[in-house]
Amino acid sequence: MTPENGHLDSFAPLARRLAAIALLAFLYFAAGRLGLLLAIPPGYATAIFPPAGFALAALLLYGNRVWLGVLLGSFALNLSMAPQFDSVFSTTGLVALCIGIGATLQGLLGAALIRRFVGFPCDLANERDIFRLFMLGGPVSCLLNSVVGTTTLFVAGAITADAFLFNWWTWWVGDVIGVFIATPLAFIALARPRLLWQQRVASVALPLLLTLTVVIILFVHASKWETQQQHADFSNYTRKAVDTLQADLRVYSAITESIEHYFVASGDVSRAQFKTFVSEVINEDSGIKALEWLPVIKATDRVRYEQGVRAEGYADFRITERNPGGMLIAAQPADEYIPVGFVEPYNGNENALGFNLASSPAILKALLEARDAGQAVATGRVKLVQETGDRFGFLLLIPVYDRIDELGSAEQRNHRIRGYVAAVLRVGDILGAVARDLHSQDIALRVIDEAAPVTEQVLYQSNSWSSGLAGSDLAEKRIITIGGRNWRIEFLPLPHYLVTHRAWQAWATLAGGLLFTGMLGALLLLITGHTSKARQVVDERTNDLRIILDNVVDGIFTIDAYGIVQSFNRAAETIFGYQASEVIGQNVVMLMPEPYHNEHDAYLQNSGKSGIAGIIGIGREVVGRRKDGSTFPMDLAVSSSIHNSQPLFIGLVRDITERKRVEQMKREFVSTVSHELRTPLTSINGALGLLAGGALGEMPDQAKQMIAMAHKNSLRLSSLINDLLDMDKLVAGKMTLDLQDQPLMPLLEQALESIRAYGEQYNVEFQLIVREDVTVRVDSGRIIQVLNNFLSNAAKFSPQGGRVEIAVRRIDNIVRVEVIDHGAGVPAEFRERVFQKFSQADSSDTRQKGGTGLGLAISKELIERMGGVIGFESVAGQGTCFYFELPL
Repeated sequence: MTPENGHLDSFAPLARRLAAIALLAFLYFAAGRLGLLLAIPPGYATAIFPPAGFALAALLLYGNRVWLGVLLGSFALNLSMAPQFDSVFSTTGLVALCIGIGATLQGLLGAALIRRFVGFPCDLANERDIFRLFMLGGPVSCLLNSVVGTTTLFVAGAITADAFLFNWWTWWVGDVIGVFIATPLAFIALARPRLLWQQRVASVALPLLLTLTVVIILFVHASKWETQQQHADFSNYTRKAVDTLQADLRVYSAITESIEHYFVASGDVSRAQFKTFVSEVINEDSGIKALEWLPVIKATDRVRYEQGVRAEGYADFRITERNPGGMLIAAQPADEYIPVGFVEPYNGNENALGFNLASSPAILKALLEARDAGQAVATGRVKLVQETGDRFGFLLLIPVYDRIDELGSAEQRNHRIRGYVAAVLRVGDILGAVARDLHSQDIALRVIDEAAPVTEQVLYQSNSWSSGLAGSDLAEKRIITIGGRNWRIEFLPLPHYLVTHRAWQAWATLAGGLLFTGMLGALLLLITGHTSKARQVVDERTNDLRIILDNVVDGIFTIDAYGIVQSFNRAAETIFGYQASEVIGQNVVMLMPEPYHNEHDAYLQNSGKSGIAGIIGIGREVVGRRKDGSTFPMDLAVSSSIHNSQPLFIGLVRDITERKRVEQMKREFVSTVSHELRTPLTSINGALGLLAGGALGEMPDQAKQMIAMAHKNSLRLSSLINDLLDMDKLVAGKMTLDLQDQPLMPLLEQALESIRAYGEQYNVEFQLIVREDVTVRVDSGRIIQVLNNFLSNAAKFSPQGGRVEIAVRRIDNIVRVEVIDHGAGVPAEFRERVFQKFSQADSSDTRQKGGTGLGLAISKELIERMGGVIGFESVAGQGTCFYFELPL
């Protein structure tokens, strides 16, 4: 290795780490900007903050060494919010840094807790791991930055104290939901083992993203509806305020007009009369600062006018105006004066009396407009002579003429003008009640005179106007007209207004929907984890089953509804001589010789249509065909199942060639022995019978007993041989039955007569309790043999002195013959073997009852060959009923 290559190799991990940090910072910033689109003002907290989840996932997947990416991403994100902070850049940078540190510490805390109490890497396949990861990474660790971030914003002045708790709550909820949603998505994209997490793309990621999209759409609609509702509520407040203001202004206009009518109707009005007329109105309405009469005084009448007023008791009266310094001085000579002649209330308005309004260019302009138009005109804002503070007022002016009915032009009105009635209104007093009501609703108010110069447009402004949310969508403007001037009424929501009128429904919809989405993600992780575990177990069990199937001695194969082989184990390969690959996908008839080969497909079709499968669940002997074309006997058991909604048949086969050979040898042996024994045994039975009958004369008692015992046992041996021969014939299919129609009762009576002596040996009585004269198609000898087996068994197992009952009953088109004993009954463990060959309840060498164990097996074969059925019913301790049924 060259030094240069060594340097590059050592640089590669650092480059990858820096790339990971840069990518994490970018993803944090981009996801944060998207999340903040759902932020609810006032404040910057959102109901979902995906970067919290991405940061946690990155720290878990790549280790704490990528913490710088979280810090840089958070710093850049919060720095991008700088225009929303009412502070200088240095403060904004400090805020962004503090929040970034909180976000980094939060991610590190969550990762540490998860490594400690959950362990990582983790496939999140069980409830405990998922619950702990979500709780520790979400609600627990997310407390950190929600406190740090909200406190930082509050200290920086970005949020108010009223909004602190809500922002902390939404910050915490947003981070928690961000962890619930973004962390699983990051794991699905990057976590290992990849096979498991890739399988969760369709089952977890897509449903999660789809649900998230639906929730956001619902939030947008809910937020839109709530925004409209907020606008409607805010508009309702402002409309009421404007309506109240307009109503008050109409009242002031009506008062002023009434005074103008009074002057027109009365001609000359004295000071006392004016006071009497307006005093009640002034006392009732504080919005009116003063009501004035403004006579038009020509220069030639000035001295006389001043003297007249002084004569009324106002010794210092003179027509005045303001000098450039704002001091009241005697009015400069002019062609015409428009002084304040009457003013009520006088107290508080002393400085106004005698003030020449024509000396103010703005007021003079309004006076001339009123005179020429013949209607009320409002002035712009003015600093009232009688006002001592900084508040503004305005005058509502109405001209008074000598003869109104003859005034058709401005020139005529100019010649006939007598003076003006003025209502002196202070804007603050007019808006007092309205402003207080709006302030109680956390709404700021400002009144703009649009016709005034820019520097003089503000007529009124709430003290809280500067803290209003000027950029809010709720801000409204309305126009009202007073005295020919347009006033623009502006309304701003204060921060507390948004706190008290917050969009709770939309936020609840978003938070609830996102929480549901997070819980859905957890549930899907759990389900997919369990599915993965189950699949792993299934694979293991399948492999185990495959090993078992490949090592069992019986052949096992499966076919579908069309007879196509689906599987073929090793034992089946050995039995049939085929490899599995040669059989799978082929029709199973390849394993069958004729005639099964051609009949199998038709059988499958018929069983599919009828729903009846004749060999399902029944073992039977069939013939199989090997690959070399040879045939062999086999046991076949078929069962059915449903796989992928389709029927599946499982076949279990066993080569019984050797067993059949042994059985054939056994049958040949039994047949040979039976025939070889039968001839000498017949002679022995005959000889012993003669001896027992006294053919050779009287014998000693002991000799008689010995001969009787020998004769009895030879008869039993003869019976055993006969039974063996019968069973051999039945198994070999060589027994032929002579079936004839004949009455049943004579056959039954013949059997009873032949067995009566046998019953006397056991002190048992046979009694026919129910009879039915019917005709059946049977072999008479064989039916008596069956009856003898039933009756002898009943006698053997009845108590001493007992009774065996026989009943013949007709049931529809069959006859049922019952042989009933009252013994101990058939033991429960023996009932399944009653009709099997060589089967006895007491099979020990010292059994008390005689018998070969073949009688009932032979009886079953005989009855079934005669078209009937055989069976028994038994109750422990009460007895047994053996029966057979034959068709009539």
